[in-house]
Amino acid sequence: MKSFFWIFIFALISPLISAQSSQKTFLAYTLHQGKIGFIDPQGNPVIPVEFDNARLFSEGLIALNKGGKEVNHEKKSGKWGFWSKTGKAIIPLKYEDARAFTEGLALVKLHGKYGFINKQGKVIIDFQYENAKPFSNGLAAVKVGKKWGFIDKQGKMKISPGFNEVQSFHQGFSIVFHYNNKYFRTGKYGRFGLLNPHGKLVLDTIYDDIHPFKNGFARVESNQKTGFINTAGKIAIPIQFDAANDFSEGFAAVAKYITTHTKPAYTLQQIDSLKQIHKRRFPKSSKKEVDSLFKNPEFIAFLQQMRKESEKKLKYGYINSQGKVIVDFQFKYAQPFKNGLAHIQFREVPGSGIILTDNNGNRLPTSTPHSNDRYNAVDKNGQLLSIKGTTIVVNQQPLVIRSSKQGTGVFNENGETYIAPGRYHSIHYLGNGFFVGKSEKSGHKTLFTASKVIVSHPNFSKIEAAPYNRFCISYIVEKDGNRVKTKSGIMDAKGQWILKPTYDFILPFNEVE
Repeated sequence: MKSFFWIFIFALISPLISAQSSQKTFLAYTLHQGKIGFIDPQGNPVIPVEFDNARLFSEGLIALNKGGKEVNHEKKSGKWGFWSKTGKAIIPLKYEDARAFTEGLALVKLHGKYGFINKQGKVIIDFQYENAKPFSNGLAAVKVGKKWGFIDKQGKMKISPGFNEVQSFHQGFSIVFHYNNKYFRTGKYGRFGLLNPHGKLVLDTIYDDIHPFKNGFARVESNQKTGFINTAGKIAIPIQFDAANDFSEGFAAVAKYITTHTKPAYTLQQIDSLKQIHKRRFPKSSKKEVDSLFKNPEFIAFLQQMRKESEKKLKYGYINSQGKVIVDFQFKYAQPFKNGLAHIQFREVPGSGIILTDNNGNRLPTSTPHSNDRYNAVDKNGQLLSIKGTTIVVNQQPLVIRSSKQGTGVFNENGETYIAPGRYHSIHYLGNGFFVGKSEKSGHKTLFTASKVIVSHPNFSKIEAAPYNRFCISYIVEKDGNRVKTKSGIMDAKGQWILKPTYDFILPFNEVE
């Protein structure tokens, strides 16, 4: 009978235990009078505002520092320890440096040397390295003398020190660097290569630069050209482009210098005019050198080549993951694809930064409009599009925030108003049906939904979304000319303060594992 009773009680409370364990934890970094702490979405202090530096939460713990002093805009010295996401001190403040936990171990420094500890504070790998990096893919980079190698979690050297610089392993590879005595345009005296976990160079150290992997590809640069390697460490798309961005949704923006139109070679009269210009720029004592320079056939050939190159312009297009050009090279700017579309621009905004007016004060065009100026996006089929505004989704309904003659408003797909324009100069969507509007005349920032205004105030400097339909508000408490002092607090969806403006600022909330 007793056993049945306990089975019944367990069945009753187990859903509550499950719900509690699955509940997400959100915390926000706060700063007040130069000290750091963390709060929850209700504004309750979780980690008190008494620390001088902090790393990021990782694996449920965060490294915090006390006693650190600012040197050249960077906090140094002091002691580091670890706290849990519930605000409990787990590992005491005693380390000279500490990094976030990765793969169950944290890199810490004691008595001038680096080692690794576990989450109970037990030393797993002794303090013996002058520098090191956190574990990744089961290996950690360590510096021995002037060279870097890699150890495993038992502290055994798996890849002997032999590189001047290394990055932690990512997607199965480490980007490594060898010094030499030749200076490259990357600003480094050396070249980059790619190392696998067995210590084998799958790409020799012959590249000007290698970027981290993103969406299955990494950019590599050589002789001022760019290509892509795949996660097998093989050149997947040849090094041929003059510029490139990372892959996104199976496409990458790449660029080549295109000859837009060719100028004829300099005439003898034009070359003589250039010579006279140079003579006027230099002292009289240098005129003989200028004459001699313009008699040199190699210098004249150089001038002619420069004239040709001046007509080349960097134009962007798009390639797919096989390296095939899907959208031809034609854009001045090209952004990564997002939700099937990429924002593009054919040329610089005509007259950007320059305003010309007639005698009556009417603005004059600074350049002739072009038919392509109306396009600002492209789809994956290469179709040019003219998209006005920002597309959002509210209650599964696609909407567009865009400006009109009356002001900024929110419209449905048919162009009918969802939120009438004219009330706000600009509108930003926060999510979950909440918007922020800014009035250009009054300076008011307003939190509202499609059906009602929640709260509006001229002292609102910034409104950001927080978990559980709460909002972080930066509130202006002092204004002296261009100098503005703000305090940050938390407000609910009814416009009521949960936490009145108290902190110097509150960073956005993040989920803590």
